[in-house]
Amino acid sequence: MNREYIPTVGEEVLLVNHLGTFMVEEVDCERKTASVRVRRSGLLMEGVEWRTIWPLDAKTRAALADISRSEEFQKFLSKHIGSSNDEGDRQLGP
Repeated sequence: MNREYIPTVGEEVLLVNHLGTFMVEEVDCERKTASVRVRRSGLLMEGVEWRTIWPLDAKTRAALADISRSEEFQKFLSKHIGSSNDEGDRQLGP
């Protein structure tokens, strides 16, 4: 997908290959990068390329909600995480 997305300071976003949500703190238009802060830990990540940033807007939230309710995703969770029974904690993996 080819898109031109420019993050804005104060925006909540997602990053490709990272779990969690992030807050945009600074945008460098010349380098097409941003500094983002991990919402949970407060860690600052600098020089994050725009192409790896996705807005956590209403459209993205709706898409994530649809995915989480899908039968395919529920099967994935059952296979890789298991059900909440007496087996104890399980980690992701085969």
